[in-house]
Amino acid sequence: MKGTIAAGIAAFALAAGGCSRSRVVEGDAYLRMKSGDVKPLADVKVYFTSGAKADTLATKMTKYCRVSGPLLLLMRDSAQYYERAAEADPSDETGLLADDARVFTARIALAVDTGAETVLPYKAAAVMDSTTTDIRGHYTFTNLPSGNGVIFADVDVGTYTYDWSKNIDVPSHGTLKSDLNNDSALQGGLCPE
Repeated sequence: MKGTIAAGIAAFALAAGGCSRSRVVEGDAYLRMKSGDVKPLADVKVYFTSGAKADTLATKMTKYCRVSGPLLLLMRDSAQYYERAAEADPSDETGLLADDARVFTARIALAVDTGAETVLPYKAAAVMDSTTTDIRGHYTFTNLPSGNGVIFADVDVGTYTYDWSKNIDVPSHGTLKSDLNNDSALQGGLCPE
């Protein structure tokens, strides 16, 4: 009888010890429109990194943004200024204000492309896991290492590519819900404001 009980306890302990605690990170990727509507983004690649790889990527991004961030913000503000001025000034028959807005928008795109090329090798090296959003824009990671990490995605909206990034804390077990949207976009496609 003692042997049967001991064997039963050992089997239970083995079964309990063999159960892994699931760590799930899931969310939706969507574009929040000016109207307040939400557009799910299907077939978007979402990446995960943590630890030293995430730190290296953050360092490179910070270094780039320290130099280029203020210029990107200035160009964005200038483009918005000229767009508003063109809309408010019906006498702008020659379209000069609208042309100025387009010039600044093009300069931002060029600066972002250059910055993306600078940071791209570090992003590729940082990737530890990836997944793709489904038709509803939903993504799921399972059994990521617990602790601090970063999820990020390059999202094409029109002719621009934006870098959406978010710091997360992966639970030791259970599920973390974390959405990616244009609230998590990096300024000018790269730099936080």
